[in-house]
Amino acid sequence: MGRNKKVNKKKGAPKLAPAVQSDLTILVDKLIKKCAKTSSSTSSKEECQEFEEIYNIVEQIRKIEKDITLPEYDREQQMKELLIWAEKKDIKVSKLSPNQYGDEGFGMTCRELIHDGEVALEVPLAAMLTEQQAVNTYLGTLISRDHLLQEMGNVRLALHVLVELLNPESEWRAYVRSLPRDQVSPLYFSPSQIRTLRNSSLLESAVKHYRNIGRQYAYFYRLLRSLPEARDWPLKEYFTYDAYRWSVCTVSSRVNSIPAAGAAAPPLLALVPLWDIINHRPGKMSTDFLVEEGKLVCYACRDFRAGEQFCMHYGHRANAELFMLSGFVVPDNPYDYAVLRCPLPATDADGATKVSLLRLLGVEDGQALRLLVGEKPVTGPIWATAVLYCAQHEFVQELSDAKNPAELLLQVQDDPRHVELREAAVKFLSLKFDLQERLLTRDLTSIAQDSTDGKDVLLQAALQVEISIFSAARRSLNSPTFVAS
Repeated sequence: MGRNKKVNKKKGAPKLAPAVQSDLTILVDKLIKKCAKTSSSTSSKEECQEFEEIYNIVEQIRKIEKDITLPEYDREQQMKELLIWAEKKDIKVSKLSPNQYGDEGFGMTCRELIHDGEVALEVPLAAMLTEQQAVNTYLGTLISRDHLLQEMGNVRLALHVLVELLNPESEWRAYVRSLPRDQVSPLYFSPSQIRTLRNSSLLESAVKHYRNIGRQYAYFYRLLRSLPEARDWPLKEYFTYDAYRWSVCTVSSRVNSIPAAGAAAPPLLALVPLWDIINHRPGKMSTDFLVEEGKLVCYACRDFRAGEQFCMHYGHRANAELFMLSGFVVPDNPYDYAVLRCPLPATDADGATKVSLLRLLGVEDGQALRLLVGEKPVTGPIWATAVLYCAQHEFVQELSDAKNPAELLLQVQDDPRHVELREAAVKFLSLKFDLQERLLTRDLTSIAQDSTDGKDVLLQAALQVEISIFSAARRSLNSPTFVAS
C-alpha cells in the first residue's frame, strides 16, 4: 500500500549503457551549474538567451532519456476505476460525473439539477494525497536527511506522486493513474515560444520557473544516484527530466492548501481526487474545509442545470499565477494586473533627489509596478513615478520640502496649480501604455493564429489579456480620475 515503506518493484525501466549513463551525468552536471547561477539578465534578450542555453542542455538530456518512460494508462478507463475507488474512500459525488470538455480536458457534468449553495462534492482528508504521507514511503529515508525536501512541501508532493504512480499496490493507484499526461505549461515552451513573451511581464517568471525545475531535476538525479539504499527504488529507475517535469506540473496545477487541525500547524499541501477535475469559472468562493469533520466540501456557487458543466471559482488569482501554475488565463479577470517599469532618465539633473523621493514612497527606480484593471487602473506608485519623470526642478524642490510628498504627488491629478505637469504625466503614461500595447500586439501576431498547439493557444490568450489591460489603462487617462486610491 502507499503507506508501506516496502519497495514494490515492477518490471524495470530500460537500462542505459555505461558510456551513455556517463554522458548523461556530464550533461546533468552542466545543467545544475547553468541553473545554479544567479541570473544577471538585465534585458528580455538576455532572459531569452539564458532560457535557450538551459533548453539546449535539457533537450540533450531528454534525448538520452527518451526510452525511459512512465507507465501510461487509458484515462477514460481509469476514470471508471476512480469512481469505484472514490466510493470506497467515502468521497461523496452523487450528482456529478466526469466528462470530456474539449481543450479543457475532463470536467464534471451535473447529472441532475444542483441548487445554489447545495453540497456537490465532499472529500475526506484520508482520501487526499498529501505531502505528509511521503514520509511513510521509501521517500522517508530521503526526506529525513534532505533539507530541500524538508522545507518544500510542493517538491515533496511531486516526488510522492511519482512514487505512488510507480507502485502497483499504491493506495492511490486509481487516482494517480487517472491524472492527465498532457500538460500545457511554460515548462514545455520552446525558445521560439518564450521569445513571444519578450515584451511581457510573464517572461521573467517563466524563465525563472524553467531554471528552478531544471536545477531541481539535476539535484535529485545526483541525489538518487548517491544513496546506496536508493539502488532498488523504482523512482531512481524512472526518474527523468520528463517524469519530474510532469509531476511538478501535476502538483502545481492541482494542489490545495488544507488547514491543519492545530491552530499553530502549517497548512497541508494535498491533491484532492475528483475535486481537481472541476474546472474554473470566475465567481464566488464556494469551498470550505470542515476541520472537525476532516473533509473538504464544495458547494454550488449558483444553480446548475442537469447536463451542464459544474464549475467552481479557484480563488482570487491574477492571470500571471494561473498562466504559470495552471496553464490557462481568464479574460476580464477582476484580479488581474500588468507590470510596468518607468526608470527615471539617467541624465536628469534632479535624478538623485527623485530617486530619494520614490524611496520615501517605498518604490525603487525602475521597479516593476502593477497596473490594475478597472476604472482606476493607475496605482499611486505608477502615478508618482510618472509625475516625477516629468517634474521640473521647482516642483522637485517643493516635494523635498513637503511634510507629505506622497499626498502632494497624488494631488497633481486634480490640482489646478499643476495642470501642465498633470498633462505631461498623462502624456508620458499614454505613450508608455501605447508602446507596450503595440509591442505585445506584434508578439501576438508572430504566433500562427490557426495553431492548435495548446502552448500557442495559451500564449495567445495570455498576450491578449495583457494587451487589453494596457489598452483599457490608456483609455482611462481620458477620465477626470484614473489613479487608484
